[in-house]
This record gives sequence, structure tokens and C-alpha cells, in this order.
Amino acid sequence: MMILNPERVDLNGKPLRGVVAAMIDYQAGRLVEEWGDEGPWAAFVDVPEIKQRVTLVQRLQQTDLDLPRLGDGVEVRMVVAAGASDRGRVGVVIQGVLIEVRHAFSRDGAERRIVIVPVLQTAVGDGVTFGEADGSTVGIDL
Repeated sequence: MMILNPERVDLNGKPLRGVVAAMIDYQAGRLVEEWGDEGPWAAFVDVPEIKQRVTLVQRLQQTDLDLPRLGDGVEVRMVVAAGASDRGRVGVVIQGVLIEVRHAFSRDGAERRIVIVPVLQTAVGDGVTFGEADGSTVGIDL
């Protein structure tokens, strides 16, 4: 899933400016494949464990030294809208652990990529929660 130009992003309660994309990626953590005698195609496939990564892409306009350390717990809260109106606003909450920070510089400017492994907060779903984009659900004052 790719979220382009989120309206607002907070990292541990502080605004994270310049976020141009948030990517939520899934990969098999453990893959079970079995073949039968009927031919070359898999007869059974299961994914009992899933790896999930959230990457925030940030365009930097100035020096920014205020980031958590690798291994720290983080909470990301985003407000996403399909257009300029309030209609269709969605709140996204991610609680996880910071595992990677990368920087790049090109003609287009400076870019930072922040990678988080979401941590499951309940026994159902995954580490990314979607809800209404009002302050009560997402916790961001709009």
C-alpha cells in the first residue's frame, strides 16, 4: 500500500514535516509450499508468519537532527485525504520499532527514509490501524 502526500504526520507526538509518501509493505516471514504428484505446480501454499515494514519518505528542506534511535519504540499518526476536502479523511496509527534511517542527496534535494517494523497491539489485524480522522481516533488536532 502506498500513501502519497499525507496531510499530516506526527512521530512520537511531534510533527514530521516534508513526508511525501508512506509505504506499507508485506512479505512472507515464513512460507509453506507443498507439491503433490499431480504436476509441477504447488498444491498447497500458506503464509503463517508475515513481515510488515512501513517506510516514511521525507523531503528535507533543512538540517534535522531530531530522530529517535534505532531500536526505539515509535508511534506514527497520519491523516490521509484523497483530496483537499474533509470528506474521505482517514487516520492511520502505527506503533512499532525504528529499524532503519537512510539519507540520500541528489539534484532533486535531500531525502530521508525512515523504516519501522509495526508491532501488533492486539491479537487481531496487523500493526497498522486505520480509522476516522477526527482527533478522538487518531489523536491529531486538525
